[in-house]
Amino acid sequence: MAYKIITHAGLVHLKGLTYLESLNLDSCRVGDEEMECLRGLTSLKNLDLSDSEVGGNGLQHLAGLQNLESLNLSFTQKTYIGLQRLSGLTALKSLNLDAQVTESGWSSLTSLHWLDTSGSFGARISDYGTSCER
Repeated sequence: MAYKIITHAGLVHLKGLTYLESLNLDSCRVGDEEMECLRGLTSLKNLDLSDSEVGGNGLQHLAGLQNLESLNLSFTQKTYIGLQRLSGLTALKSLNLDAQVTESGWSSLTSLHWLDTSGSFGARISDYGTSCER
């Protein structure tokens, strides 16, 4: 689905796809409201929301995706509060946040012990912030 015009009406049809494991919405025009359509996708392991209009409020809808292993949020409007909502995703192994993440954002993810953040190049993190990483 990457680089396509995806609307809320289109994402509503995903609700019944309980076995869906991977979803690429890179550069799609989806935002916080559309993330509610992903709530029931409990088998989802890989989710790419890069360069979308998803922000901190939309991330609350991802909190129930307990099988999510890989999440790309590069070039989105994530917030510190939004990142806190990801702290319960204990299966998360890979998270791409890009350079828009601050030290406080990193510190909200300290409970994710197996997280690989190597895709988060250029983030504004001090020595304290790096101590918050695994």
